Amino acid sequence: MPVRHVDRLRRALVETGENKICVANGRLCSAQFSEQLRDLRGGAAPSHPFGTVRTIEIVKTPQGVADTASAHDWHTDGNLLLIPPRYFVLYFDRVDEIGGGISTFYPIRSLLSSLPWWVIEALATTQVKLARDTFRWTGTLLAIDRCGLNFRWRFDKDLRPEVVDARGTQGKQAIDYVKEIMTEKHPIEYAARRGDLIFVPNRLYLHGRSPLALESSRRLYRGWIE
Repeated sequence: MPVRHVDRLRRALVETGENKICVANGRLCSAQFSEQLRDLRGGAAPSHPFGTVRTIEIVKTPQGVADTASAHDWHTDGNLLLIPPRYFVLYFDRVDEIGGGISTFYPIRSLLSSLPWWVIEALATTQVKLARDTFRWTGTLLAIDRCGLNFRWRFDKDLRPEVVDARGTQGKQAIDYVKEIMTEKHPIEYAARRGDLIFVPNRLYLHGRSPLALESSRRLYRGWIE
């Protein structure tokens, strides 16, 4: 019987609240991770993209930066969805041989509280477009939806916001300001171990990772929870 990661996570969530990053450790295969993900979703059947499992590792034909050895800048997940996931879960099946792929996290509320008002106003007003392959989303990077505060952020070679209508604000300058100020922030760093299962509130933390070895065998499974 597999280690009950989900039970450990639930105990941690009760103790710390659902606004914390929680970690458990044990050995799982992909099918067992899917089972754990279903349990965390209250037994709900997979409904793409929620409850489905994505394998992230270096491949010859990458879907994006996550499938390469490059560093992954801070971002939130599911930015092209109408309602992004509230949480995501990562399982580290294999880790980088030379210690690369350090996970980084930064509290979104701490970032927002450090921004001047003109930037907040622009983020909540400017209409931007996010587009990748056949997927499109248009709206404001900062908003309130049915799940609460929602800050969409991704700015890299795969996906970045394109201003459609600044609506009288300094929209482009605000986006550039956020991009620049992130370089001055000091994130939480975590060197995951093989077998780590990490539960992250997507709406409360930006996340990223450091570069990997060029031939890294690092492999992890990721699932979203609505």
